Amino acid sequence: MHTLRWRVSADALAWFLLVNVAVAAAVGHGLVRGPAASASAAGAAFLHIALLAQVGLVCLILIVPLVVMARLPGGRALVLIVGPLVFTSLHVFLHIDRVVYSMFRFHINGLAYNLLTTPGGFESMRLARGDVTLFVLACIAGLVAEYVLLRRLLARADGRPALARPWLVAALAIVALGVVDRAIYAVADLRGTTSITRLARAIPLYQPTTVKRLASRFTDVDDGPVTAVALPPAASGLAYPRRPLVVEDPPARPNIVWLVLDSWRYDAFTPEVTPVISRLADDAVVFERHVATGNATRFGIFGMFYGLHGSYWHHMLAEQRGPLLISRLAELGYEFKVITPSPLTFPEFRRTVFVDVRDSLVDRLPGKTLLDRHEQTVDAFERYVGDRDSAEPFFAFMFFDSTHAPYDFPADRAPFRPYAEAVNYATMGLGQKRDGIVNRYKNAIHYLDGLTGRVIDSLDTAGVLDETIVLVTGDHGEEFDEHGFWGHNSAFTPEQIHVPLVLRIPGRAPGRVTHATSHQDLAPTFMELLGVRSPASDYSNGQSLFDPDRHSRIVSCGWDECAWVADDGYIVFGTELHRGWGVDVLDRDYRRRADADSVLAERAPDLAALAAELRAFLTP
Repeated sequence: MHTLRWRVSADALAWFLLVNVAVAAAVGHGLVRGPAASASAAGAAFLHIALLAQVGLVCLILIVPLVVMARLPGGRALVLIVGPLVFTSLHVFLHIDRVVYSMFRFHINGLAYNLLTTPGGFESMRLARGDVTLFVLACIAGLVAEYVLLRRLLARADGRPALARPWLVAALAIVALGVVDRAIYAVADLRGTTSITRLARAIPLYQPTTVKRLASRFTDVDDGPVTAVALPPAASGLAYPRRPLVVEDPPARPNIVWLVLDSWRYDAFTPEVTPVISRLADDAVVFERHVATGNATRFGIFGMFYGLHGSYWHHMLAEQRGPLLISRLAELGYEFKVITPSPLTFPEFRRTVFVDVRDSLVDRLPGKTLLDRHEQTVDAFERYVGDRDSAEPFFAFMFFDSTHAPYDFPADRAPFRPYAEAVNYATMGLGQKRDGIVNRYKNAIHYLDGLTGRVIDSLDTAGVLDETIVLVTGDHGEEFDEHGFWGHNSAFTPEQIHVPLVLRIPGRAPGRVTHATSHQDLAPTFMELLGVRSPASDYSNGQSLFDPDRHSRIVSCGWDECAWVADDGYIVFGTELHRGWGVDVLDRDYRRRADADSVLAERAPDLAALAAELRAFLTP
């Protein structure tokens, strides 16, 4: 008898599930209404299917504990209390997320949560306090409605035979919707149909499905067609730039050679480790407090070229939108030469930074080892500079990654000894091995310093060094347990985000810049040199490196969080819903501050302004 009663209760809960899926979809419709209005028919269909699949999955996960609970003695009464609370909370959450997304174009995250809950933050978002009462009353009404619905479903199910059909319908419908929406996204991603892939960001907690790695075994998927350039402004989720750029002919069109050394941290820029670059610095401007826009390669290089916070990476990738800096160089007739030892498919720079100049990419060199390909990279550049006879200026980019763990270098070029013969991630926490690992890292940096010297020598030999801007920097840094972390992509400690920047501009006096700067300042700096007269805020979160009236916030980002890097420490916040609710307030030693609450309250207006920056280049 008890088992039958449980089956009847489970039957009622199945209908409760279906009703709540419909309610959640209705509440969440506000998230997709705007994007769907400007999307194609296929895009709008994808959005609605994906929303239904997502809320269906969440509701299915939430209902399972209630079904188990109903089997316990007295479980029905407990279900009548917990069920309405759980699903009312879900609908409230979706409503709040819709409001946050409408304001900032990102879902509830640590920054949004802080602004909503910290004294001063709520006011800084300019939300009327009077709306709170109405909101609370609506929550109470929703809770009562959920209770009445569940009670009636349970009463209606009593005396009727238990059926498996409601569960079969619910499960099959949710699974089918999930399969369809993931298949649509995977095919769109494979074909480069950005009119669909750009829409997924509107769905909370959406995890895109891609089959590129499988497809790459049979074809070069990143060399396929790109539809991002064909997107009309009304169909784009990006407002980049915010308004048309004002340009004029620049006084000169110098060549540009842009060199990035993977994982090059600030204190590995010394005459002992980098003698060649140190000599270059004597004739260049050195930025002593330069911060990478990310603690990983994709966000560091992204920030350099786009001039935006790293949180915009996902949007640019979804639309396969190239940076305005590359577009401006192309307008001025620059030739492009991008040479790297490793393919630019992961991170996906063929679909972002260099999407508009993929014909100029040389990133599939034939060398058997990574070091072979590094040598071939410089060989290719030497041939290019030595053989070219064009009167047009050129832009050359090289990214050397042998300094990424396990830190490769030729055995006969190892001035720092003893060094670790290998780097084992499983044992990197062993303190006694640290010095050997650091020496291995220094040897790798020293090796790339020599390759940098070959690049500079080739410019000099070709007679173009004095008409070439040379930039040397790191995409991010590297930590060796100084603050409890190894490598990068794990925190925003100085070792992971403070990088060297050496910028040699012909005709500009050498010097040292001691104010804080960021990778996001590089694009505005070059855009000004290239005749762009629009204010940097029209196309960037940064400003010129040489702007005497600096005011931009320095932000560094990772996969799902960012840090506001201030003079007195860091404010770290999530940028994705799954990142969590809190905001960490850390001092310069990356330790939590005891006065975190007062700091957040004091800086609430600044945090609200930062939240606005994170959505400034997204369409309303």
